[in-house]
Amino acid sequence: METDETPGAPRVLHQLECATCHARSACHEQQVSALDWAFNHLKRHPDHRGYREVVTKFWRMPPGQGRTPTALKIHKQRSPPSRGCWSRFL
Repeated sequence: METDETPGAPRVLHQLECATCHARSACHEQQVSALDWAFNHLKRHPDHRGYREVVTKFWRMPPGQGRTPTALKIHKQRSPPSRGCWSRFL
């Protein structure tokens, strides 16, 4: 598996979420854009001081690197996450 470097593929997307009201910024390729959202949100809601960052990185599986028996064994041994966007891929 390798970082997706196909033309037009984003490297990393950044999103911030308010820990108080769960409002979220849009996804941005530049972290500073997500930070701008957080500062503006804080101006409107001065008591909303905690934020979490969601970072999405894109990967590609090169041809010929499908699931081998070893990879399947490791995949099955992992316990699925209790929540989150990746659980739908397991």
